[in-house]
Amino acid sequence: MAKIEVDDRVIEVLQKRAREKSFNDVGDYIRFVLAQIAEEVTGMEMQTKLTQDDEEDIRERLKNLGYLE
Repeated sequence: MAKIEVDDRVIEVLQKRAREKSFNDVGDYIRFVLAQIAEEVTGMEMQTKLTQDDEEDIRERLKNLGYLE
């Protein structure tokens, strides 16, 4: 498992939130939050992927504008 350094001020905030959310340990809360963020980022990346048709439309537009041969 990787280790990271976190400022004391940030840890205090996270500890408070962990208690409010009934987590037994601040580490458990941090892992939970990071997993939520990772899922959100992955979901956003999947939503922004271009389809093959989108890519072809963009290439055609760039070609018509003279940017591609």
